[in-house]
Amino acid sequence: MVLLSRLIGDPGVEISGDPDVLLPAEHQAPQDEPLLLLTARQEALDPEQGGAGELQAAASAVAERLGERRASMGPRAVELTAWLDAHAFYLLPVGAHEAVAERLTDTAMAEAVDALKARLSSPLFGVSGEDPRRDPLRLQELAREHAGRMTHLGDDEDMAAELTAAGDLLALDGRSLLIQLRSDEAPSALRAELEPALQELPVDATLVGPGPRRERVRETLRARAPSLLTVGLAGLVLVLSLALRAIRPVLAIVLALLSTLAGLLVLGPPLDPHGLPVLVLLLGFGCDGALHLTRISPRGWPAAAVLGTALLPLTFSPYPAWQGWALLWLAGVAAVVVLLRLAVPAGLVLMRFEPSPARRGFRLRPLRPLAVAMAMGALTAGAWAVPRIAFLPIDRTPLTVGDDDAAARVRESFFDPRLIATTRSEGGSPAEALEHASEHARALATLVPKDATRVDSPGRLVLPAPELRSRQRSLLELKLPERMEALRELLATRGFRPDAFGEFLRGAGDLEDLPTPQAVLDGPLGDWIRGYLSDDGHSLVTRVHLTNDDAIIPAVEVGGTTLVLHGPVVAARRDRQGFADWLGIYMAGQLWLGALVIWLATRRLATALACSVAAFTAQTAVLALMVPLGLPLGPALLPALLLLGAAAMIAGARACGSVTRGERFHAAAVLLSALCQAAAGATLLVSGEPLWSTIGMVVAIGSLLAAGAGLFVAPGMMRLLGGGPRPTPSAEAPRAAETPATAETPATAETPATAEPPAAP
Repeated sequence: MVLLSRLIGDPGVEISGDPDVLLPAEHQAPQDEPLLLLTARQEALDPEQGGAGELQAAASAVAERLGERRASMGPRAVELTAWLDAHAFYLLPVGAHEAVAERLTDTAMAEAVDALKARLSSPLFGVSGEDPRRDPLRLQELAREHAGRMTHLGDDEDMAAELTAAGDLLALDGRSLLIQLRSDEAPSALRAELEPALQELPVDATLVGPGPRRERVRETLRARAPSLLTVGLAGLVLVLSLALRAIRPVLAIVLALLSTLAGLLVLGPPLDPHGLPVLVLLLGFGCDGALHLTRISPRGWPAAAVLGTALLPLTFSPYPAWQGWALLWLAGVAAVVVLLRLAVPAGLVLMRFEPSPARRGFRLRPLRPLAVAMAMGALTAGAWAVPRIAFLPIDRTPLTVGDDDAAARVRESFFDPRLIATTRSEGGSPAEALEHASEHARALATLVPKDATRVDSPGRLVLPAPELRSRQRSLLELKLPERMEALRELLATRGFRPDAFGEFLRGAGDLEDLPTPQAVLDGPLGDWIRGYLSDDGHSLVTRVHLTNDDAIIPAVEVGGTTLVLHGPVVAARRDRQGFADWLGIYMAGQLWLGALVIWLATRRLATALACSVAAFTAQTAVLALMVPLGLPLGPALLPALLLLGAAAMIAGARACGSVTRGERFHAAAVLLSALCQAAAGATLLVSGEPLWSTIGMVVAIGSLLAAGAGLFVAPGMMRLLGGGPRPTPSAEAPRAAETPATAETPATAETPATAEPPAAP
């Protein structure tokens, strides 16, 4: 009551709205690096340039407003061009030096200069965009493989965007522009700050990234969680009212469930899209603890123990949210059971409510052939279904507010942020970190184009010391100063002014200007590179844009050390690769814990094994039905599958207990428990959210299958494994009377078979 009153008076419920809580912390995308998408309105579009002018004006206004919180997505074109021209030969790999030597022969240079003269005389040269003063011999063609993927821009011909002079990305159609931000402020605060700067311009601004998405999901949870929990409780009230046919016990049960729910909301972790369905399922599965009120199920701890430990195997999973919920579920079940078995009966006594006696029930006859047929059929169907079920990766949580048109526009016109993996290069100083990043970037470039589309790292602009010395020795053999002097004379004889090519001639002939990490940090590109460095300057990030497939990323080694890539896409691909195996491990762990509890309660191994078979039958049957129903399988559905296994074990233990004791079986206990679970599943099914609806469909169908497996598979398998009714005292008496007095075993000896059987779950 205290928790409930606090929940009503002062909610104190923290809502995170984070859809990526299943991702390990090291693989979660940074929340402080949102993208700002500027889109030109229809009235601002020009037939030739789109809205490029308005977009760049808006980008300037954003840069002025945000200052250092705006980050450049690439170096300024003039500064990058100057650096590449000054170190063009050093940036060529040693393997390309032989081709360079061929182009520096007198004959090859003469042909190149004559071809240049012919191009200059063409009327189309003015629109070609070529700048022959930078590279009269067209040596940059040899560097295309190297320089083309220095940043995430890639080659000009394979990109749908271009880098502006300010370092932003402009779509080739001129309709949108992308700006990188670095800010830990709330997305709503950023939008409010940018609105005055853009209100006079015909552009729309939208924030894209994990932070804005999380904010949208948070608002959705804040609006829909109360109604979802209310609908769940209403469904349980309907089921319990039809079963109990009395309002007082129903109100007492609902009050107990509300108290537990309030405690978890106030004292538990922040609410997220994965945790809310678990709370709804707790309401449905927790009703099992109230069955003793109907006198159709005896009190006992095994059922509560089986249900409470159902999620414990997820403690060893790599999913942070499920690691926490494994223990929270146990605490929630314990709280519900204590309230339903202690507080509720006491309250009913005060309300002077006396439950009506249970009906007679029926004799449950185990059918071994039916049990074997159902178990084998479900196992076969499950084995067939597992490789055919669509997979739901942990980085693609399906929510109605999870994506929007802006995110799709970013993927179409620029790049897909969901496919970015990162690695960090450590060093004692920024220069040392950049040198290590140079080694790492060149090793990661081997992933292109099969496994990655581009490598975004300033390390591609410099060379590590060993490689630098190797290239310097190779370049000295080319005698570049002499060849540049010969080129100068050749240009003069062909009618060109050599000084017009002075920048190329000086850069190619000066081998003392080395592309070292410290040199680039001290130069004009230093400000851009510092955007890749950590705050302390000892770590530099490299981004790898992976291909859009599900292939495992090959290991990349540098100096005997394997580079470790991080990111949602990395975690998702690794998880997908081994999910089927780990699913079997989690299910086996849940079955083992449940079987242990049942064995401790009954001391009958046949009963424990039979209940495990029933649970596995229900789980594999659910997996088989997910294929024709088009339901995906992934880490988000692990709790649902494990809880269905626990429900089948509880139903099977009740059925086996009645057979063992030779008592009449009350099927209403199993059916009522299944209907409460199905009601919780139906609540999620009608929620309208893709993720919740999938979980709801699995639980609604699986709860009925679990009840069927418990009723028909468990008793038959118990009889098949050698379990059966315990001999009663009346059956032992005639056999004792017929035993000769001279027998070695005394007829009056008390056997364990006459002892009081343990309480059934």
